Amino acid sequence: MDVQELQAIQAKFKQGLGKLKDVSACLGRMRKKTGLEISTDPIDEKGGELPFWFAGTQYYVRVRLTDRSIDDIGADARVPIGWLDWGRYGADGQRAPAEQTNFFDDRGILCELDKHEFYCNFQDCSEEQLQKGMLSTLQRLVGRTIVVNNAALR
Repeated sequence: MDVQELQAIQAKFKQGLGKLKDVSACLGRMRKKTGLEISTDPIDEKGGELPFWFAGTQYYVRVRLTDRSIDDIGADARVPIGWLDWGRYGADGQRAPAEQTNFFDDRGILCELDKHEFYCNFQDCSEEQLQKGMLSTLQRLVGRTIVVNNAALR
């Protein structure tokens, strides 16, 4: 891996940190609009993680980088790919495996709502489709937490 590839990875990570800041702001706006008591902790900029809380459970959104190979006139080049992983922390305080993930790039964060994919620009969280997408993400996380909690009782 050469310096240019390392710089591209670093740039993608910084782009991911920007997406986390946008998600944090959007969660705050959703809290005000819906009355849901969602609170965010500061972003861990070294680890690329945004912890947030809802109904006594701590969740996270974390930057994850992968790459793909592209054929650049016969030369093998790698392009970093950015993902935001969403999950929860277990009772032991350890991060549980991610339960959902979103791709991100310059266009925004790829979201899904009712089997329809679209790019979210989290800097403008007033868009109704984006708010529904965020709420859907939260509903899936909380729903999965309830399933896990119920299974622990058996």
